[in-house]
Amino acid sequence: MAARIAEALAGQQVSWKPAAGPDRWGRVPAHLFIREPDGDLAPFWLQAGLVEAGLVPAWPEPEQAECWAALLRHEALAIRARRGHWAPRAQAQRHRAAEAKRESHAGRRMVALWRVRSVRTWRNLVFVNFAPSFRGAPSVGLTARQLSRLRDSGQDPAGWAGKRVVVRFIVGSGGLSRLRVETPWHIAPVE
Repeated sequence: MAARIAEALAGQQVSWKPAAGPDRWGRVPAHLFIREPDGDLAPFWLQAGLVEAGLVPAWPEPEQAECWAALLRHEALAIRARRGHWAPRAQAQRHRAAEAKRESHAGRRMVALWRVRSVRTWRNLVFVNFAPSFRGAPSVGLTARQLSRLRDSGQDPAGWAGKRVVVRFIVGSGGLSRLRVETPWHIAPVE
């Protein structure tokens, strides 16, 4: 992918705009824009282009709510067309790789598109269970706080059975069987 990006950027003007302040290591997240040297078109937002092409999935950053909403619109186009990252075979290949080598995938960010099999409450958690796409179907446990935040944003997992859901998670040492999402932005049904 890096070679494709380098080829596409050859001869273009690249500019950037800080997306937020520096993190604890001093790195500044940035939005990249590309413009033809003598072109009249507005600069092209590189992240949006990569997401819409299905080359990378979007990942939410809490301080970037406005950009997140824009990236989700671009990602919805890639999901509908099942481009790149969202192609069923590409998804299945990533799932098999993560399950085969759980230790080496632990701590990695992953994004999946799964169909919800059921939503069940157990003790203080609500489990969103997905149709198996590999051995041992995955599930996400939502805390009362996460559930409240989801409902405040207009989403209620109780009605998700049978729907496709995008889940953004960090792979744990147990692989894909029990997942945890960081924020309500990390799980949402696909329209």
